[in-house]
Amino acid sequence: MPNTGRPSRDCHACRKRRIKCDLQRPQCSQCIRKGQPCPGYRNELDMRFRTENMSTFPVNMHRDRRRRPDKKVHPMPQTRNAKPERREKKVTEHTASSLPSNDLFALQRPIHFQSTIAESWEFHVRPMIMEKFLMETTPGKNDSMFGFVPILISEAGEGTPLVLACNAVAYAYMTNIIWFPDGIQYRSSAYGSALAATNSALRDPHNFKSDNTLLCIYLLGLYEVRILNADTGFMSAEWAIHSKGLIELLRQRGPEQFNTLHGRQIFWAVINIVQLHSVTSGLDCPHETFVWLNEIDKHCALPEDYVLFRPIIFAHHCTNLCSRVQRLVQYSPFDEILASVPSIIQDMDEVEKITSLNIFSHNPHISSHEIEHPLALPDVPDYPSQCYFGILIYQYYFRMQLSHRVRELLQHASKAPSCTPQQRATITWYEKRCATEFHALVDK
Repeated sequence: MPNTGRPSRDCHACRKRRIKCDLQRPQCSQCIRKGQPCPGYRNELDMRFRTENMSTFPVNMHRDRRRRPDKKVHPMPQTRNAKPERREKKVTEHTASSLPSNDLFALQRPIHFQSTIAESWEFHVRPMIMEKFLMETTPGKNDSMFGFVPILISEAGEGTPLVLACNAVAYAYMTNIIWFPDGIQYRSSAYGSALAATNSALRDPHNFKSDNTLLCIYLLGLYEVRILNADTGFMSAEWAIHSKGLIELLRQRGPEQFNTLHGRQIFWAVINIVQLHSVTSGLDCPHETFVWLNEIDKHCALPEDYVLFRPIIFAHHCTNLCSRVQRLVQYSPFDEILASVPSIIQDMDEVEKITSLNIFSHNPHISSHEIEHPLALPDVPDYPSQCYFGILIYQYYFRMQLSHRVRELLQHASKAPSCTPQQRATITWYEKRCATEFHALVDK
C-alpha cells in the first residue's frame, strides 16, 4: 500500500467549490451559510493508502500516485471537471501504450473493490493458544505432555463446551500479553459462554464424566491462572472452585478413566493444576493421588511412561509439608512452632528422597529417578528435551515454595519466649540456608 500523500480534509462540497472549509462537524459553516446540506468528509486513511494487487500495480506503476483514484469516494455532480478528465484520459492512454502487450488485458478487466467482513477474533486467537500446548524439538515429534489438548479440541464440534473453553483461554492469553480494543470484553464474554456450556455438560448424566468435560474444567482453571497476574495478582475464588471441581470429577470418574491414553494424559494435566492450586492456597493434595498413580501404573510398560510419576510424588510431599507449615504459622503459638522445627527440618531434608510410603519402591523406573538437592549442580543430559526442562521448572517451583514457607516458620519460631540463644543461632543458620536454596533454584 503506497503512501499517496496527505489529502485535503475539507468536506466534499468545499473541495468541489475550491473554497476553504472550517471543518466543523457534522456540517461545515460554509454549507450551512449557503443553505445546502453538507455531504460530509472523506476518510483520510482511505485516501492516503490504496490497496495494490496484480491487476492494479502495472496500471499505477507509471502513474502519478498523488492523483486521486478513478473511483470517487463520494460521487458529486460534475460541472467544471472537463479539463481534469481530458488530462486523466491522456495519462491512461500513455500508460497503456507503455505497457507490454501481455499486460494490456489487465487494463480491460474491471477492478472491483469489495469491503470484506472482518473475521472473528476466535479464528485467530484459538490457533495461537493451541500452538502453546505443542513442543516440537524435532520436526514431526511432539514432546509436550499437553499435546493431546489440540487433538481433542479439533475433534470437538464448533460451539461445544470444549471449544468455548478454549476460546476463553485464548482471549485470556492474548489480553495478558498484548492490549487490543475490547479485549477484556471479549475475554469476559467468552468466559461466560464457556461457563454456561460447561455447567450444562455437568448436568448431563451422559457427558459429565467424559474426557471433554474434564478438559473443559481444566481449561477454565487455566483461564484463572492466566488472568491471575494480569488483573488481580492473587488467587481468585473461581480458581478454587475449578480446582475442587476437578478433584471431585476425578473421584467420580473412577479407575476406568485410566483405561484410555487420553484419560491418562488428561489426568497428568489436571493433577498438575490441582497441585499448583494446593501449594498456592496452603491446602493438602488430594489423598487419592497415590491411588490414581497406582491405577496408571497398571497401564505403563515403557520407561517413558513413568517420566511424570516422580515429579508428581515430589510435588505432593512438598505441598503437604507446605500446608502443614502454613497451619502452624496461622493457628499455633510461638512455643508450639518452636517445638515443631526439628521435625519440619528433617522432613524438608528428606523430601528429595522419599517416594510414597514404599508403594512404588519396587518399581525401578520410579525409585531410580533422583531429584537433585537445590544446592547441587544440575546433571543435564546431552540432548535435553522441552519436557525435561518443563519437569525441572515444575520441581523447582515446589521446592522454592517449601524453602520459602519453612523460612517463614523459622522466623516465627525465633519469636518464642522459650527460645534459647543456642536455638536462635541454629534457627538463624537454617534461615540463611533456606534463603540460599531459594536463590540457587532461581539461578538454575
